[in-house]
Amino acid sequence: MATAIPSLIPTFGAALSIAGIIFQIGKHTEKLDSIGFQVDALEKKDDGYNIFLNNIHTKLLLSEEKLKNIESDVKYIKGRIIK
Repeated sequence: MATAIPSLIPTFGAALSIAGIIFQIGKHTEKLDSIGFQVDALEKKDDGYNIFLNNIHTKLLLSEEKLKNIESDVKYIKGRIIK
């Protein structure tokens, strides 16, 4: 048990250092936000990506509806020919 404690000290130190770095990054981010500097590039990119995906989804829905109509027409014609 006594040998486990010295091996945990570097791990604890590394975790504490990483937590400190993350905390400092957060502080600097808040400072940038308070002076009016804001990065919106990712949000605009997401909006464009969402519009693009919505357009694709709409076209797929229209195509699916047309295929269902064709399928029902083929079934109707097939039923009329077989009788």
